[in-house]
Amino acid sequence: MKIPFLLLPCMLAFFCPNFKNSERIELRKVDFGITSIFTVHCDGFEGFFDDEMETVVISREKEIERTKEAISNLEIDTSNYQADVRAKLLFFHDDNTVDTVCMSSIGVVLNGKSYKPDSAFVKIIEEY
Repeated sequence: MKIPFLLLPCMLAFFCPNFKNSERIELRKVDFGITSIFTVHCDGFEGFFDDEMETVVISREKEIERTKEAISNLEIDTSNYQADVRAKLLFFHDDNTVDTVCMSSIGVVLNGKSYKPDSAFVKIIEEY
């Protein structure tokens, strides 16, 4: 029975960004109440909201861990919702990889996978 226990950390490292050591988080956001006539996708977020966008660099370990913990508590959204993006988080890791989280108040996309947002996570992002 040792094999399943040995595989668990490997599976978690693949699916959860909080298993990596993050050096910093770059948060790019606008007011969640801003409306647009077009759906803003993750890859077009910066271009669409260039003038309104605020960028915050999170480098304190405690804040990084709080944000990653909130993400690890999100539930998978089987509807495959694609967020009308109002915030984008880039997690820069020690191994030179970057995880991307794009979100609205009603949906979260982590590296292309949809998750249901929870109010605690939205609140953390709005606080920055």
